[in-house]
Amino acid sequence: MSKFAKNTGLPLELPIWDGEVFQFEDVNDSFQKINDALKDILENGTGNDGGNNNGGNVFLGGHYTMYRGESLGSSVTPAQLAAIRDGSFKDMYIGDYWEINGIKYRIAAFNYYMGCGDTEANLVKVPHVTIVPDTTIGANQQMNGTNVTTGAYIGSAMRGNAGAAVAAGHLNAVRTIINAAFPGIVMRHRNYLNNAVTTGRVSGGLWCDSDIELMNETMVYGCKQFAPGEDGTNLVLDHVLGKSQLPLFQYRHDLIRAQNSPWVSYWLRDVVSGAHFAGVSGSGFANCNGASGSSGVRPAFSIS
Repeated sequence: MSKFAKNTGLPLELPIWDGEVFQFEDVNDSFQKINDALKDILENGTGNDGGNNNGGNVFLGGHYTMYRGESLGSSVTPAQLAAIRDGSFKDMYIGDYWEINGIKYRIAAFNYYMGCGDTEANLVKVPHVTIVPDTTIGANQQMNGTNVTTGAYIGSAMRGNAGAAVAAGHLNAVRTIINAAFPGIVMRHRNYLNNAVTTGRVSGGLWCDSDIELMNETMVYGCKQFAPGEDGTNLVLDHVLGKSQLPLFQYRHDLIRAQNSPWVSYWLRDVVSGAHFAGVSGSGFANCNGASGSSGVRPAFSIS
């Protein structure tokens, strides 16, 4: 039978899990034991259960719903990669990060694209970790050489107008840096990206091979801010896979702002008008900028 806390002095009795009771000698000891018990539950399924591990089913909810923010080292270790590939994500939580060549690459989501794709054969079926760097990477860039959004994101100088192939524009320099930091494990998958604009609204898209891309407004803010939506007349073709806010930004709104010093704004891939793309200001508010403006590159990508 579970015993509830009593204010009769120490030692204190408190139920932790499934009727189990720990004897606490002091407050610090109690917090540590609660912490250890919760971590055991989150990592192993049932807590102190004699190794039963819930029939082998690891409880993943804590990985998705907790921000931790601890360093995971300076590279993805074989053990960490194994924990990603078996879907347990052992000892990894939202906000944890690898610091590689001075850049903090922070876990933003687990299995963000799972079950999505253009055909049944192309659905993402492998466990993966989606990552966003704390800062922009490399030099500031333009979306286009002039203030036009013709061709939308795919047709921009940022992505390289490479059609269904992986981009080769300004983003490619950042891609090289990320692939060197995570050699051979950056996930490539099918993604729907816009390639046409009519009267300032996206009017077409294309399923592309995709690995490292600019984020959209929904991934960052949880909804559209500047990008126009349906108006009852014009159909906005935007079958995006980035259709919910990344958990990282749910738990740490301050990390929506790129953590550069001094402040740096960065691009998002949404078309706002015939001349503007969306972005995030250097001080963290929702913004847009003329396509020929200069802003930072802060993409998202996944490893598996």
